[in-house]
Amino acid sequence: ITLPTRDGEYVLVEAGVPFNIHFGQVARLDLGAFLQLETTDPLAWWARFPIALTFNIGRRFMLGPYTGFRVRLDARDAQIPVGFVAAGTLGGAAMNPIGDIGGQFQFDDVTGSLDNWSVALVTRWFLYL
Repeated sequence: ITLPTRDGEYVLVEAGVPFNIHFGQVARLDLGAFLQLETTDPLAWWARFPIALTFNIGRRFMLGPYTGFRVRLDARDAQIPVGFVAAGTLGGAAMNPIGDIGGQFQFDDVTGSLDNWSVALVTRWFLYL
């Protein structure tokens, strides 16, 4: 859930499926598919496909680049974000943590103006099947 910070902005609700590929204790590739709803007028539905490659710095800290793409489902818009993520792993064994908490800086769309950027506090909780 993203909450507005200025008048005239919208609330964004997101749900999806993250997928992680571990490269031993060195790095992790984070992928996923997410559906977003923006409470604009009219409502906007987006599909988001993030890609982050984070490198482990110590046992519980990681940092790395972030990109991906975001497509408006009515096919009128597409965006390519580029940024940086830094996070820490919470609890659990080395390969089975219970979650991550961290920060993310990104330019929202590098195909257009770099005037739109965001800073986020991000938490993710893992369910192992």
